[in-house]
Amino acid sequence: MAERITIKIFDIVGGPVWVSTEDGQKVFDKITAAFKANRAVDLSFANRENMITAFLNAAIGQLYGGQFDEAFLKEHLVFQDISDD
Repeated sequence: MAERITIKIFDIVGGPVWVSTEDGQKVFDKITAAFKANRAVDLSFANRENMITAFLNAAIGQLYGGQFDEAFLKEHLVFQDISDD
């Protein structure tokens, strides 16, 4: 089993507003770097105030674009600190 690490979106973006695709790309890059280093990722959504779809598509949607299959992502990516809204 791969070692687990926690990636905090708040720390990568530098604040609670997550709206730019550039910031989403930074999150995506951190996740893929962890996967390539044989690490599983706990992705923390803590301290979020505002988030839009464009950010999520860049940060997470790209993961489902073929580089990683769904079974890999289910095993290696866990979302934490996320609310229903």
